[in-house]
Amino acid sequence: MVLADAEDGVPGGVPYDRIIITAGAWDIPPAWIAQLSSPKGRLVVPLRMRGLTRSIAFDLDGSGLVSRDYCLARFVPVRGDGAYRSR
Repeated sequence: MVLADAEDGVPGGVPYDRIIITAGAWDIPPAWIAQLSSPKGRLVVPLRMRGLTRSIAFDLDGSGLVSRDYCLARFVPVRGDGAYRSR
């Protein structure tokens, strides 16, 4: 487990089989995808879309990420480098 600002990824233990983000995000940084192992890599991230946060499970496949499941969720927003600046 890593507790860090992971906007630019966490190179210490790459590649990772699973990455679970526990703060609401507005986007998926390329570093998260790049640090997943293939072919069984999974990324779970709460994404904010159209005013709702959905915790979405993505699996790697040959062309990138594929969503397998989601549920409505509530998380604190990402802070630091990846913070979304609303106007």
